[in-house]
Amino acid sequence: MDNIIGGGLPGGAFGGRAGVMPIFDPSTPHHLHHSGTFNGNPMTMAAGCVTLDLLTRVEIERINALGERLADGLRRSLAERPDLQGSVNNCGSLLHVNFGTEGELRNYADLNLESPVAARFHLAALDEGVYFAPRGFMNTSTAMDEQVVEDALEACSRAIGRV
Repeated sequence: MDNIIGGGLPGGAFGGRAGVMPIFDPSTPHHLHHSGTFNGNPMTMAAGCVTLDLLTRVEIERINALGERLADGLRRSLAERPDLQGSVNNCGSLLHVNFGTEGELRNYADLNLESPVAARFHLAALDEGVYFAPRGFMNTSTAMDEQVVEDALEACSRAIGRV
């Protein structure tokens, strides 16, 4: 999630339990130095601060609702193609399209990441202008609105039809 911390730019951060983190405090004697390419980079940290200011509870609810709408629309499109054995799992703004799996998906091991249908869907969606990670993962973001989700659903419906 480093790019989230950097407001979409490369950033670096780490954290831990309150009892562990004081050893990294540079204001204490004999602290342990932690270095990283983007740690403390002023531009990425400023972008991250602005991102956190803009990512309000209302905005999170909005992008989660967009994620739900996207997941529901994908489920409807996949229901028209039962031969693909497609399903959609989602949680708020995060969603995952699965192909060739049976039963309830409860963990990562339940996914069929080697599905040739998933590979074809990934390429067809790209061809329609929608990016899913090759493993079928996608999320909504603050840059999206209802029209973007509607356009993505139309493109995904075309991609599913082509698989």
